[in-house]
Amino acid sequence: MSCHLNGACELRADLERRFADARPEDLQIRDVSCLGRCDHALAASINDHIFTDVTAARAEQIARSAIRGEEIQESHPQAARVECKADPYGDAEKYGVTRKLVQSRAFDDVFAQLKASELRGMGGAGFPTSVKWDLVRKGRDAVKYVVCNADESEPGTIKDRFIMTHLPHLLIEGMLIAAIVTGAKRGILYIRHEYHLQEEILGEEIGRCRRAGLLGKKILAASLTSISKFLSARAATSAAKKPHCSKRLRVIARSRATSLRFRCKPVSGRNPRCSITSKLSLMCRKFSRGAWIGSPRKVRAAPVD
Repeated sequence: MSCHLNGACELRADLERRFADARPEDLQIRDVSCLGRCDHALAASINDHIFTDVTAARAEQIARSAIRGEEIQESHPQAARVECKADPYGDAEKYGVTRKLVQSRAFDDVFAQLKASELRGMGGAGFPTSVKWDLVRKGRDAVKYVVCNADESEPGTIKDRFIMTHLPHLLIEGMLIAAIVTGAKRGILYIRHEYHLQEEILGEEIGRCRRAGLLGKKILAASLTSISKFLSARAATSAAKKPHCSKRLRVIARSRATSLRFRCKPVSGRNPRCSITSKLSLMCRKFSRGAWIGSPRKVRAAPVD
């Protein structure tokens, strides 16, 4: 809705006039899915580089540079982190909940709080989070995963991008707590390919956790193991060609670099590979609440090699 209200249709028509004589093998202009820049509409993707606050003249300039073979780069302006009231730490030391949990080993209290909070999944079915975590904890497979779905492919949403930019420690801590209480040793951050900056921010945060002894074996000098291996699985660019299967299956299949195919869904708790797959905002739910924005349309000026 943001781009639509700010003139996406008019921008596309203007670009088509400006490039009326362009060869199809040099340039294609078409709609793309939401780029997650609703706060800086209009947005355009040119050769998979995302530009915001776009005008027709600026888009034409960038596209013609790309056609000439010149390198184009999207800008990442340095902006200070926003202080959020939802952050329980403020300027204090981060990961206090994790440190307290490692010392107390009060894992049952975590499940009790999850149950009391009635926290549920955000995929539509509203599956209780406490039940999901408990099923993974009781799973007999030695290999368990915590998968955070930061794809945020719903049109018009930027809530997850905000959390990853300004509250990355809450996201990582949510995954750490899930791993510690369920016995998971591996974490996967499934992030959409348009979020280059957020991928860098999360990578830096994971590095800080490693240096602080919060990841790997014997975390904080204790006999506990948290996530010993963190993977960042980027979303596939052909998101529009998804098979009609559950989003959870798509996330797991892509993060494992396997093909998507129809298969029977296992009964809850009987999956031979135990995993927790949750939306990013659910991982941070106790600290932050997400907001939804309407569904925009975007313009893509994409020179073809």
